[in-house]
Amino acid sequence: FVIFFVIEKIKRDGDRDKNAGKESVYQPSISLLFHLCFHILYLTRRDCAKLKKRIAQLTQKLKALESQTAHILLQGNQHHDNFSYEQLVIQMRGQDSRLKEAHSILNRSEVVDPPSSTERVVLGTQVTFLKNGERMTWEIVGFGQSEPEHHHLAYNTPLASLLIGKRVGDSFSGMTATKPVQIEILDVSLGNGADENVDSTT
Repeated sequence: FVIFFVIEKIKRDGDRDKNAGKESVYQPSISLLFHLCFHILYLTRRDCAKLKKRIAQLTQKLKALESQTAHILLQGNQHHDNFSYEQLVIQMRGQDSRLKEAHSILNRSEVVDPPSSTERVVLGTQVTFLKNGERMTWEIVGFGQSEPEHHHLAYNTPLASLLIGKRVGDSFSGMTATKPVQIEILDVSLGNGADENVDSTT
């Protein structure tokens, strides 16, 4: 399985949640740059549709900020002394950066069909496992698409890289960020996204 071997080569570094001190499911910016430059990025159809929706939202917000900035300039205010203008410029730069990153991911991505088998943990499957004795369930989703509140874990995260390729009954140890973990795979099933009929071409 080609995707499995590509994913297995992904860096297993991670960062910490800034607020709660918990292990983060997001990749550090250095690893994000590494992937954007050197790897094909994989998305499910649902991930692709979500990313395109995000790009549309970011584009709309950027246009709104540009409109507000133009309005301030038309009023004849000295922009170098105008706090509101400076704040808008900062917001525009941040919005533009996020938009460029989203476009970069989309342009380098390959859409993957739902898995035909749940024999192993792969992109598009849902896996239930014990991590240091704690039971948890995550759905393995596309690059950069982690959503902890929905139990979506991007395949390029440190934890997912330990899970990819494993079978029910596998028990193993590994590292997430700087923390050693003991994992036992309890169940592998199709992820919820596999049941969604999403058109990723629009």
